[in-house]
Amino acid sequence: MAKVNLSQLGQVLEKQSGHVFHVGIDVHKNSYSVAFYGDEQALASFVCSAEADDLVNQLKKFRTQIAQVVYEAGPAGLYSAG
Repeated sequence: MAKVNLSQLGQVLEKQSGHVFHVGIDVHKNSYSVAFYGDEQALASFVCSAEADDLVNQLKKFRTQIAQVVYEAGPAGLYSAG
């Protein structure tokens, strides 16, 4: 799995044109660990600051290819997602 930063994400995912992928997010107070998985392999991962709007804007660019987005968080995670 390639470690990328948010600005490199588009380059990695554009290579998957025509394929769907799944997004997993591990939510922490100060950062998000994000991983992208294709049907058969892990594609890319990165850590970014806990700025939900920035991440959502990046994900929107690939919304037609994203099958699902899931997240894992501690006891306050559900509150944070609301």
